[in-house]
Amino acid sequence: MTTTTAPTPSTASESSATPQAGPPPADTLDSHVPLTSRADLDQRVRQLLPCAAQRQLWLLLLDADDVQMPVMIPIGDLPLHADGPAVDGEGVLETLTMMTREFEVASFVFVLERSGSRSLTDDDAAWLSYLLEVGVGHGIRVRGVYLCHDDGVSGYDEGDLDELSRRRHQAVSASSADM
Repeated sequence: MTTTTAPTPSTASESSATPQAGPPPADTLDSHVPLTSRADLDQRVRQLLPCAAQRQLWLLLLDADDVQMPVMIPIGDLPLHADGPAVDGEGVLETLTMMTREFEVASFVFVLERSGSRSLTDDDAAWLSYLLEVGVGHGIRVRGVYLCHDDGVSGYDEGDLDELSRRRHQAVSASSADM
């Protein structure tokens, strides 16, 4: 049994410390802070998913102020290859469109989680490229895509699209040739 005593006037002022000014430590997740920069997104994704556990896709939702909405959506059972028919059959675009309309989601961040090294495979590149491009022409904004692997997290955005697209087309061509 634990007993507590009320603080005396002299100890009350000692125990009510003044909060320290300044930003919280980097390992503290403040869910109300806008994620306005790539560095902000990188830090948040690393806080949420420091390394891979299983193959799945995570979807983070951001509001109009770039604040992460209080839900992360896992999507499992992904096709290995991100070729058109298999991925389009997953309803990714339809899901994003519905969330944008129903929940006023302003932008999305994808995290492709898979075991293995940080080395980008052709299938990874195909998925990341697809996810970066999925909303183009449909009013869907994708802020960035990430690969979560055994060694941590690697981020990609529009600036990486040319290289990812090139690798995606190579992977799709190779899988078509194997059939």
